[in-house]
Amino acid sequence: MKASSKNTQSAVVRLLIRETSAVLLAMFMVGMALVLKRHEFIFPELAALSIGSLIIVKRVWCVSRWRTVVLLTLAALLGTTLYYYSPLPLVINVAIGFTGVAALLIILRSSLYPALSACLLPLVLNDSSWVYPLAVFLLALLLVATQWLLERLHLRTALPFRPVERSVSERIVRASLILIVVTLVVGAATFSNQRFFILPPLIVLFVEFSRPEAGLRKAPLRIICLMAVAALLGNFGKLFLEPFFELSSVVSILCTIVLLFAVFWAAKRYFAPAAAIAVLPQILEQSNWYLFPIEVTAATALFIGVALLLFRQKRAKFPLEKV
Repeated sequence: MKASSKNTQSAVVRLLIRETSAVLLAMFMVGMALVLKRHEFIFPELAALSIGSLIIVKRVWCVSRWRTVVLLTLAALLGTTLYYYSPLPLVINVAIGFTGVAALLIILRSSLYPALSACLLPLVLNDSSWVYPLAVFLLALLLVATQWLLERLHLRTALPFRPVERSVSERIVRASLILIVVTLVVGAATFSNQRFFILPPLIVLFVEFSRPEAGLRKAPLRIICLMAVAALLGNFGKLFLEPFFELSSVVSILCTIVLLFAVFWAAKRYFAPAAAIAVLPQILEQSNWYLFPIEVTAATALFIGVALLLFRQKRAKFPLEKV
């Protein structure tokens, strides 16, 4: 019993260290943006990536360290290029960006879906510069370096890369169906001028839920609640903590992420897109701040509902036989 208790305490300590590492990465990111006066260094998806790469010890995405850096950097470059040089409407640019990143994921046999966010963020926010892909590259390097260090210190189990097992044709078909839904939602959100419905982490959430084997599909209501709370915490940190206590953005993001992790502990589930949603208010215009949690919650419910409806687990023709 004593040995079991000691092992449990040791596991909790290791988890707290990994969580602290994720919080420090978020603080460093915001700190760099403040020091350099370049908001492009605030890459909300870094908070999501930290959960899958540092905190959770099971395989969240099929990806290696060099693939992480390459995918995120190329995705950011693609999004910035479309932002600067494409005269096409947002819905078409999003479709091109989505297709480009999906092609990269298939070529590299990876499932690092947050790369979609790296590409779509400049397009949806309609704001970027060439500093953005450089910032994403440097933050990705810092992320994988932190992951390597935690593994060397035996604070996190090293997980060897395993390529996605789905066939190329199957991945293309699924990506095409997802793209149709995303294009329709982006078109409707653009027409109604409600861009909070198409924030990149929400699109990543939709892609994650489109996998029939995803464990997330067993608790859709919990995920909706986590996204709602994350949006509220993001607004709380940016609009109330920072100005009321005259705190810097670094301390604000510290409080926001720590509170979000406390919610994860209470819910007994970490959800990467929720972390990105909590960071997003740092770079969003605050004129319609009250719509942010409402539209994030509604969009989450919409995307989850569509994913559960369109992407169902295939039933075996002969359920009594092993396949």
